[in-house]
Amino acid sequence: GGGGKGLDEFGKPRGEFEDTAFWRSSLTTGADGKLSTTFKLPDNLTTWNIEVIGSTRDSLFGAVNETITTAKAVIVRPVLPRFVRFKDELNLGAIVHNFTGKDASFEVSVEGKNIELIGQTAKKISIPSDGSQKVYFIAKVPSLPLGSVSQVTIFASGGGATDAVEQ
Repeated sequence: GGGGKGLDEFGKPRGEFEDTAFWRSSLTTGADGKLSTTFKLPDNLTTWNIEVIGSTRDSLFGAVNETITTAKAVIVRPVLPRFVRFKDELNLGAIVHNFTGKDASFEVSVEGKNIELIGQTAKKISIPSDGSQKVYFIAKVPSLPLGSVSQVTIFASGGGATDAVEQ
């Protein structure tokens, strides 16, 4: 994967995208009125709103809102069609964002399952600090059994950072 770099450099590609990171309708505090819980955030790179509402047995209520942000130094945002059909030729794209704090060169590559990549599967691009650039790869949809799903993984590496997204 990743233009010969292998998944070891990238780890597991981001692909678990959720609208809600965590929901629990009921948690109980200890005798001191405190509690803690843990959860794994999905792969979304965004600002999450955390809202906690508490109540007592005698109907006293309180609430608090906080935010946390998940981010990376390089971000790959796929630009893909919503659906494809047999014999379609399409541009598989990505917008690569550089938040490394310096101008950097990136190697961007693509892999596919149930999709035929045509031509280059890896490209080098230069992106200024805090900038972004679109990259496109050409693909074709082969004859597949009804109900088959295509999968695309896009990798970016440069400026000492990596990202990979699977959709």
